[in-house]
Amino acid sequence: MNWYSYVFWLYSWVSVLPWVFIITHRFRRPANYDSFLKRYPDSSSLDLFIHFFVLPFVLYYICDSIQIAFLLPFISPCNWSYLMHHLIALVGARYMCFLPHYPWFILLPFGWHSLLLMLPGVKLLNYGYLVTLALMFLGLNTKPWNLYSIYRRYTYTGYVLVAVPLVMLWYNGCTNNMANVEV
Repeated sequence: MNWYSYVFWLYSWVSVLPWVFIITHRFRRPANYDSFLKRYPDSSSLDLFIHFFVLPFVLYYICDSIQIAFLLPFISPCNWSYLMHHLIALVGARYMCFLPHYPWFILLPFGWHSLLLMLPGVKLLNYGYLVTLALMFLGLNTKPWNLYSIYRRYTYTGYVLVAVPLVMLWYNGCTNNMANVEV
């Protein structure tokens, strides 16, 4: 594992409990979604914290994409899959980092992603990740979220992320151990 992967792996360990707290808080105390039918969602201090809390994902995806690009002559199917995953996720990050409000179902895949990296040998977690993505898509395709273009763009990017790189990662039998860029 290279240095930035190790840093992101450590971040996964450190961030998992805050993710659990944030997701549980948003699940148990959701904002008044009906009010968002008439006006654009407000940002709370927790939403502002989440803006910065997802930045390590963006930084990791940038670093890993650059590193994989240097391997292009020797690239493996898993490296292609991860490169696609990271590039499409960076498109989604353009929207994710500027959402005005984060309901629990948008945050759930991020918390679960930390588990995937913490415990790469537990294949069953991959199926749980798919469930979190399904819950996210179900939530995003309901009102008020589907009324706002930034949430729709985030949803469409998520569809591409699932349809292309996640299927490629599964098909190629790639692991979550973050050693993908080592030749």
